[in-house]
Amino acid sequence: MDNTRINIQRLSMSILITLLLPLVLAVLVDYSLGWMPWTTIGASLVFIPLSTIVVTRATLSELDKVIRQVAPVEPESVATTPESVGMP
Repeated sequence: MDNTRINIQRLSMSILITLLLPLVLAVLVDYSLGWMPWTTIGASLVFIPLSTIVVTRATLSELDKVIRQVAPVEPESVATTPESVGMP
């Protein structure tokens, strides 16, 4: 059996790009323009849900790869039919 691993780098980059980087930039803008905390609040309202969606999708995609490796899908012709199990 081949080793299938979860790509941690993909997950880390997605959380870095969609959450940490925008929020750090928002805090820097707040401090530099003196708007504390309005830009941070606005960025949090946008980027926390966005990050949740992006990271969840990436995680489920990686998990799907592992599941396909561990338990491959049976072809339709081999799948159980009522006739093959003796049902009328």
